[in-house]
Amino acid sequence: MIKLPFRYALSSLYAKLIIDDVFLALQTAAAFNWQQYLIFLDPAMQYTYQQRTRELTMMTPLSNESETVEEKLGLDEETVRLVKEVCIDLKAGEVTVILWNKMNAGYVFRRILLPANWKELLTEQELKAVVGHELGHLKMGADAMVPMRIVNRIGDELLYTLLPIQATGYFLLLMSLISQNPAYLKALSLTFLFRLGYLLIENLFSRKDEYKADRYGKKVSSAEAMITALKKLERGAKTEAFENLGKLPNSKQWYYHWLLKKDTGRFRESMLDHPFLHKRIKALRA
Repeated sequence: MIKLPFRYALSSLYAKLIIDDVFLALQTAAAFNWQQYLIFLDPAMQYTYQQRTRELTMMTPLSNESETVEEKLGLDEETVRLVKEVCIDLKAGEVTVILWNKMNAGYVFRRILLPANWKELLTEQELKAVVGHELGHLKMGADAMVPMRIVNRIGDELLYTLLPIQATGYFLLLMSLISQNPAYLKALSLTFLFRLGYLLIENLFSRKDEYKADRYGKKVSSAEAMITALKKLERGAKTEAFENLGKLPNSKQWYYHWLLKKDTGRFRESMLDHPFLHKRIKALRA
């Protein structure tokens, strides 16, 4: 099991790069005189643009939306029974069931997240396959990866703030030119490239784990039930994703539209943490 310490080593190096970048950004900002006030121009431009986009598309701000996760929403005896049956089959112990208003399923820290309207979407055998898939992540030790993923998420948010590629890039240019400190641009560029390479490696591990988790779903139900469940969930998740693209900055809209529009291309797949659906189906039928 060398992959766990290897992945943690990459995550630790990424965290160190981000911390170094933050300190360099603070040092760069401290060197400003009157020009320091100009750095607020880029965030202001972004905020104004996003507000105009929401007004034009009649969208409500993200902060006013209902919570994504609703614990025990409509949780009934049938759902609990089906989950318990799968837990017994896989000898996985007890887990908490959480229903949410998303069109996909998930697992984290002995909690299984299922679509609140699963009865309208899946048969009992298909639900058992989905639960088996998620419990497969538990059996493979997914909980040990959660701290690493939290570190990566925090690092991504900081990098996204320090390197605002989602808008004009004005802030990045200003920080490097006005301060006459090209090291800021160089450091962030190296961190960004490291994160891209690390993402490709992490996604490779993740896709392999998905194939293994699919086999757990097949084991507790059937290959066809797992396949039909994957088809239904992917169709619903893609529809949901495209409906919400307008709430993202322009560059993210373009990226996700390119990423989700078709299931072909090695580079496109390398940017995904799940394999293409047709590859998962082929593996399940093998």
